[in-house]
Amino acid sequence: NISALQLRLISAAQCRACAGECERLGKAAEISIERATALISMAHSWDQLAEDMARYEAIVKAEAQK
Repeated sequence: NISALQLRLISAAQCRACAGECERLGKAAEISIERATALISMAHSWDQLAEDMARYEAIVKAEAQK
C-alpha cells in the first residue's frame, strides 16, 4: 500500500513536455501511419494528464495555504 507521501508524481509541465515530444515524433515523415497515429494518441493522453495534474497541483497549493 503506497501512501500519498510515498508516491512521486510527474508534474503538469513534465506531462506537457511528453505530449510535445509525442506530437513531434508523430509528425515525423519517415514513420508509418500506424506509429504516427499511436504517437498522436499518446500526445492527447499526455495533454489530458497535464490538465489533471495542473488541477491537482492547484488543489495541493490551496490546501497548503489553509
